[in-house]
Amino acid sequence: MRPGPIARTAAALGATVVAAAGLLTAQAFEARRRIGRRTTAAPYADGRYGNGPGTSIRLAILGDSGAAGLGAGHPEDTIGAILATGLAQVSGRTVTLSNHAVIGAQTSDLDGQVDRALWTKPHVAVIMIGANAITLYFLNNLMSFERFAVRFVGGDVGALLDLFITPGTGRFVAHVLGLAFAITLAGFLYRRKIFLRV
Repeated sequence: MRPGPIARTAAALGATVVAAAGLLTAQAFEARRRIGRRTTAAPYADGRYGNGPGTSIRLAILGDSGAAGLGAGHPEDTIGAILATGLAQVSGRTVTLSNHAVIGAQTSDLDGQVDRALWTKPHVAVIMIGANAITLYFLNNLMSFERFAVRFVGGDVGALLDLFITPGTGRFVAHVLGLAFAITLAGFLYRRKIFLRV
């Protein structure tokens, strides 16, 4: 007996989702192969900035690759050096910069950085982490990736998936497709140099 049109549609949609997941995985491997492993480190910018009387202001920088200064050509181009120079100019005092940021750090990694920074007894601490995630968060609030995905696999298609595979499959496929949209947008923004490479 030949499957009906609904079963063929569900099978085709399932095959499409599997193919899309395979394509995204292959693209991720190809991107890693082309980009390769990071061979550069952030410039070392710790030290004293400015000159002036009185006690030096101790500035601690914590966060991810952006805070560490990855991508900056020179130490004075890092966010820590820029902040230390500006603080020294505004305060008329010297500023001692200690950068505790770690390339690739996530919010959960901040505990160790805070512990290390506390040894320097900073007067000012700056935490800069998740710029790329925040950008995606704001974009998702402007244009919900999941609602966009539901337009493709919601309604009748989602109901078919729930009926023929298992309840909740349509919602799962919408989540996966929404994530695929977010990853595609992140890739686009990265290629346009809007995102930082981490």
